[in-house]
Amino acid sequence: MEFTTSWEEKGLQKGLQQGLQQGLQQGRVEGVQLAARILKKVVEKRFGPLSDTLASQLDKIQSEEKLGTLAESAVSCPSLEDFSHMVLSMLEQPGI
Repeated sequence: MEFTTSWEEKGLQKGLQQGLQQGLQQGRVEGVQLAARILKKVVEKRFGPLSDTLASQLDKIQSEEKLGTLAESAVSCPSLEDFSHMVLSMLEQPGI
């Protein structure tokens, strides 16, 4: 029979909790990166090649919600210039 002390259990619980939090954070980061890559492909398909500046600006957005909003806008936006202005205004908002 295995014997664990309360401090060992607390240590295990804390370690599991930290591991879970790190895994969730990593998954969120990867999700945002994937969303940005997909958005860039959609915009390129619609308007042609992106400037390095616009691609870099899209990479700065760390909110899946904001990337989703931009993706919806990219479909109906009349020009790449208008889309670029939307990206700039999105970057000016808090909580990028």
